[in-house]
Amino acid sequence: MFRYLFLSSLFFLFLKGFSQSNLPYVDPSIGGVGIILEPTRPTVHLPNSMLRFFPQRRDHLDDQIGNFPLTLTSHRRHLAFAFLPLSGEKNPETWNTRLTYFQEKLSPYYYTTSFEESGDLLEFSPQSRSGYFKVHFKNNMDHYLRFGIFNDKGEIWVSNSRNVSGFEEFEGIKIFFYGETDTDIVSKEYRNSSDKMWLLAGVGKQNKKVSFKYGISFISIEQAKKNLLKEIPEWDFEKVKKNAYAVWDKTLSQIQVKGGSDAQKRVF
Repeated sequence: MFRYLFLSSLFFLFLKGFSQSNLPYVDPSIGGVGIILEPTRPTVHLPNSMLRFFPQRRDHLDDQIGNFPLTLTSHRRHLAFAFLPLSGEKNPETWNTRLTYFQEKLSPYYYTTSFEESGDLLEFSPQSRSGYFKVHFKNNMDHYLRFGIFNDKGEIWVSNSRNVSGFEEFEGIKIFFYGETDTDIVSKEYRNSSDKMWLLAGVGKQNKKVSFKYGISFISIEQAKKNLLKEIPEWDFEKVKKNAYAVWDKTLSQIQVKGGSDAQKRVF
């Protein structure tokens, strides 16, 4: 009996190893052109999860990214918490800087792009209520992480040399985030110190790889911290990415696909 179960298990693993995943056919950019109605957003997220990420552009023809919202709080509106890595000399226009993207790759579980102005590369992968950015700075110049508030009410704080947190309010609803960096924040500057809605956090010249992970909550900053520590307790981007892939692969494996070309499977 044991031998039969053992051989059956090996056969199952053999078939699973050669089974075709449905995940490579999923293209989040499909539906991004809206003529009459609002377009869909090319979101990166886990199935049925709270956090949804996408690159903020004016429309599908825009070749620049203004920010990376830490989450999208509704179907297509109400962004929360802006994030953008920057390199170079700081000046008044830094607060309005938009970056030209190239070599962008988008999937439900992983996002990456490079920036033409600096050559820097950004990666992102989500969990249910938390996210992980990994930034690869290319040149030996000052590097910054820009944070901001999209709506009229909110604040962002640097709690210590490696913690950033804040809240934002839209239509009477508050959302909170708690974030950590894997390197020290060596400088901080607010666009307007009286409201603390836009923050430029300097991470120095020497660190060519900087990671930022964060949790979100509609309850409190403390709950956002708990969400982060529960889902992403370590500084291991590849582990987060592999887990996000596995969750999507398991969900999509419930769909049985027969026939059709690769192109037809992609647009289905």
